[in-house]
Amino acid sequence: MVWTTWWLGDASGALIVAPLIISFVLRPKQVPVGGLRELVLLILVVLIAGATVFAPLIFSSIPPVALSFTVVPIIVWAGLRFGSRGATGATFLFSTIAIWGTLGRLGPYGSGSTNTALLSLQFSIMVLATVGLALSALVHERLDAQEEARKARAAESRFETLVDSAPDAMVIADAQGRIVQVNSQTEALFGYAREEVLNLKVEDLIPQRFRTGHVAHRADFHATPRRREMGVGMELYGLRKDGTEFPVEISLSPLQSDSGVLVSSAIRDISERRRVEEERARLAAIVETSSDAIIKETLDGTIVSWNKGAERIFGYSTLEAVGQKGVS
Repeated sequence: MVWTTWWLGDASGALIVAPLIISFVLRPKQVPVGGLRELVLLILVVLIAGATVFAPLIFSSIPPVALSFTVVPIIVWAGLRFGSRGATGATFLFSTIAIWGTLGRLGPYGSGSTNTALLSLQFSIMVLATVGLALSALVHERLDAQEEARKARAAESRFETLVDSAPDAMVIADAQGRIVQVNSQTEALFGYAREEVLNLKVEDLIPQRFRTGHVAHRADFHATPRRREMGVGMELYGLRKDGTEFPVEISLSPLQSDSGVLVSSAIRDISERRRVEEERARLAAIVETSSDAIIKETLDGTIVSWNKGAERIFGYSTLEAVGQKGVS
């Protein structure tokens, strides 16, 4: 009997003291929900519960097993509000009160011999400690899940901020072409509200004459997803909500997600660039076809441009004149 009491004492001590030390040595993954006032109230409740359990009027009228489990709701409270430290601390505090009361021949286990009383008490404490450990594990699991969810939300928020701060219109779509995310530049460029464009497919943002071919190109991209320019050597056009078309450049990038590979499209309106290029080509044509000599020189007088009029007037071809000093 003595050896059994000794062994149970060691086991219950390991179940109570070791988790308490570990929980206070390791840094908690999340700040406890409960505050200082609630912590003080919790300690008072544990002390009151301990005093109540060992009051003669109480333990003489309530069975020991039922009485010993009256503190379980308190341990649950401690674990949910203060994490593993709260659960193990409440278990340790109540166990200390229980041992002190039993040795003083008080409480539900105070009758009989000392070994018998301690043996019964230690069995109840082991059960109580096991409940505390199980609760601590559940709390840790919940905190881990909350931490993972917080990290996921933070990552999603950073990604949304990155997408929304991009200078180009960003359209993210799934393998079926359904648009799942856009930024504010997309709204401004295509004339749709965000709620509207999220109900569209990417084919709705291009002219009708390109849609059939685009479906095939989309399938090819998902077959071998990689970062690349879209439609190299082709003229690409976007379609606004009002039906107007505009020239675009599009860069494609694959994005891995839980639902599969998504496609991120960076869309840039190149209408102004096209206008400048056309104006430059028009001016170049005027210069080339002019009957007057139009010569372009650097600051040091080196000829860099020589039109047909200059060839006719001065008798030098373009190949002969370009790179030479000017005629002035």
